[in-house]
Amino acid sequence: MSIDGMIRSVDNGITIYSWRVFEPWKERITVGITGRTGGFSAPPLHSLNLGHLVDDDPSVLDKNRAEVAAALGVPEASWAVANQIHGTRIGMVNHEPEGPFDSCDALYVSKKGIIAAILLADCLPVAVYDPGRLRGIICHAGWRGTAAGIAEVAVKHLVDDGSRLENLIAATGPGIGPCCYPVGKEVVQRFRHSFDYQENVILNDGEDGYRLDLEEANLVRLRASGLKEENLGRAGFCTACRREEFFSYRKDGEHTGRHASLMILL
Repeated sequence: MSIDGMIRSVDNGITIYSWRVFEPWKERITVGITGRTGGFSAPPLHSLNLGHLVDDDPSVLDKNRAEVAAALGVPEASWAVANQIHGTRIGMVNHEPEGPFDSCDALYVSKKGIIAAILLADCLPVAVYDPGRLRGIICHAGWRGTAAGIAEVAVKHLVDDGSRLENLIAATGPGIGPCCYPVGKEVVQRFRHSFDYQENVILNDGEDGYRLDLEEANLVRLRASGLKEENLGRAGFCTACRREEFFSYRKDGEHTGRHASLMILL
């Protein structure tokens, strides 16, 4: 079975959740997700909003990012932030970044000291890391990206670049769980078209209603790519259920803020 759970740490009011599956390499890489508290943004973005496409004061956003960098122990680090479009394109973070990475939903990280970030408010992060070659990919996986196979795209990109499949470590979540994610026929049809089996992905809610397990869907994709079960980690909880800790588009609407999933090589 994949490894469940995350480790929660707090530094000066900033909460970072990291996956247990990456713990053996914590001296080389930090991979995690921020909480929503400890920053300076005003309601409804309160308080650690990290999203640049929501209506927040740019100077406040800079302060929030500085607080996160300090909590990570890399106060001088540059940020590489994906401008997401619910696709599968991967941006390359192999140089000093300048502004957002346009039209991509994953960031390939091969340079030390850069905070690669995807922005979330119920969508799921997927992280894939090669500890032997010291590089990885952090992905934004909403239902569209998941159905399109962004997790498999990330694995293939690493393997094509020289990584050995058996060495890859990956983790998923947290994001909106099936408890809070009823979906319509469009989503059901898309997943039925792109998945060979749905018993643990599309859950029947009775009377033609359905719920989507986005985390299990991405774990299915990672297993289908050939990753070992012991090399997979999952958060195992729902961001919409824990809206006091995370931003939730489903619960709070379009004016909510964004937390971030981060990957930084040390």
